[in-house]
Amino acid sequence: MIKMGSKVRWKWRNGFARGKVKEVFHRIVSKTINGSKVIMNGSKDCPVFLIKKEGESSEILLLQSDVQELA
Repeated sequence: MIKMGSKVRWKWRNGFARGKVKEVFHRIVSKTINGSKVIMNGSKDCPVFLIKKEGESSEILLLQSDVQELA
């Protein structure tokens, strides 16, 4: 189960990107990321994760269905 602190990966360009889950949302969430307002609808069955990209200071919002937990 993916939770705060979990390491995850997701499809990005021609490969995968990695990062660490900073927050988990089970409701509608609105964040400003890189100057753009992003709104996503999280739920109990498919939460939204705020992820800090590995090796970068940037963050991304992704649905649980878009990420894979790393062992």
